[in-house]
Amino acid sequence: MKGVSKFIWLAIILASIATAFPFFRDVYLANQYGVTEIPHYISKQWQSLSYIFVILKNVAAASWLFWLASKDNVSKLVWVLFGLFFGLIAVALYYLVRLNSKDET
Repeated sequence: MKGVSKFIWLAIILASIATAFPFFRDVYLANQYGVTEIPHYISKQWQSLSYIFVILKNVAAASWLFWLASKDNVSKLVWVLFGLFFGLIAVALYYLVRLNSKDET
């Protein structure tokens, strides 16, 4: 469990940031521009920054899955790609699949 704890903390921190960032972004933009319309390019820049945090969360999940798949000698590429697309859901599915395969043996 000690080896997984760093991935768990990284995932928790990045998931928290990715969840809270849109709220703080909107508060900042409302404070900065008030009731006037936000320029399109500024809105797109902040939206891109929000996407970066979501992507970082998925990269953390993919690295966690890479570490787990290496330890269990299963297909690393499949699990890493799954983690990049689905994030923490892929980690949960990995544990469910591994629990099911251990019960069958």
